[in-house]
Amino acid sequence: MVWRVTMLLLLLLLLLLLLLLMMVQHLLMLLMLMKMIISMLSLLPVMIIERMLWLWLLLRMPLLLPLWMQLCTALAVFRQECRYRMARLVAHECEG
Repeated sequence: MVWRVTMLLLLLLLLLLLLLLMMVQHLLMLLMLMKMIISMLSLLPVMIIERMLWLWLLLRMPLLLPLWMQLCTALAVFRQECRYRMARLVAHECEG
């Protein structure tokens, strides 16, 4: 009798662990989706700030133009890397 109750409790614990793992998997998928959406939205302010700083620097400090060009190049590379990673993430999600 005690053995049956123990086995029943172990089975119930195993089912609860399985349910918990499924919930964690769904939460991880939701977090990944939220991260993807946030990273897509976070590029917009970068582009707006980049344009505003570009105009301000051209009008105020033309001597800093080479430094600003390097910064804009770095931002463009960052945006391209974000797009590349997003495409890989979407392709990976579509595969599996």
